[in-house]
Amino acid sequence: LFVDQPVGTGYSKGSEMEKDEFGLGFNFHTFLVEFFATYPSLKKRPLYITGESYAGHYIPVISAEILKQRHPDINLVGVAIGNGWVDPFNQVLAYPKFAYENGLIDSKHYNLYTKDFEACRSILNTDNYEVGFVGCIMTTNSIIGNPPNFNFYDIRKKCKGKLCYDFSLIEKFLAQENVDKILGVSGLPWEACVATVQEELYFDNMRSYASNVTTLLESGVSVLVYSGDKDFICNYMGGEAWTNNLQWSGHNAFSSLDYVPFENFGQYKSYKGLTFLQIYGAGHMVPMDQPEVALTMLQRF
Repeated sequence: LFVDQPVGTGYSKGSEMEKDEFGLGFNFHTFLVEFFATYPSLKKRPLYITGESYAGHYIPVISAEILKQRHPDINLVGVAIGNGWVDPFNQVLAYPKFAYENGLIDSKHYNLYTKDFEACRSILNTDNYEVGFVGCIMTTNSIIGNPPNFNFYDIRKKCKGKLCYDFSLIEKFLAQENVDKILGVSGLPWEACVATVQEELYFDNMRSYASNVTTLLESGVSVLVYSGDKDFICNYMGGEAWTNNLQWSGHNAFSSLDYVPFENFGQYKSYKGLTFLQIYGAGHMVPMDQPEVALTMLQRF
């Protein structure tokens, strides 16, 4: 089941756009209730919620709302977050480290950017997300460059276009008349990226939703956090940092674990429902770069 959310993205249209994650969580829960009412044969089946990138904000809040509502038809058992933006406070310091270790900046700039991110982190610690966001984003953009010196979703590639990828093929495919009829969305245009949605959630960017992940784990919901190792913007070092720093009953045991091989595709560690998986040779969009690995990962999860 593919869901275009929040309102305003993809095929999803509405008169009002949400300004925070809690409205998104409420809307998604409402959707699920209506979905199961429409398709009653699917009620109570094991439900896994997956997503990538900014879904690192969406998924923890959506899932926590599901647990809070305790609807008898919804059986949430697991969530998977790919290259997710979950906990900016613990993720931003990975930017200079990742950039330096991958030859994107020199040691002088590594020290400079590290100090800048430590400064913006101290502002985030005061819950002043608007000022912290400005400071963090300016330093991030300094590393990337303007125009970008590299594809910040996959450092092996060059950045082409505003989003560093060419999405014209999927836009053309979904614009075909026979396709939108089959999907039941005749007359609704599909959009890959909607600026107005981003603007409404602008200062939500630097908020941490790690505490919601704690709620999931303590409630027995399994959490898979996976990261392609060639992505800069939500890189695996940041993913490793926030999962190691996550405050939950398994914190000490998880953070001290050694990695074990995921066949020859990557490495992972797992403890009592929390798994962090680094996938080799993939950028921001693991299923695009390593489709067979992504399928194996999801099937095992």
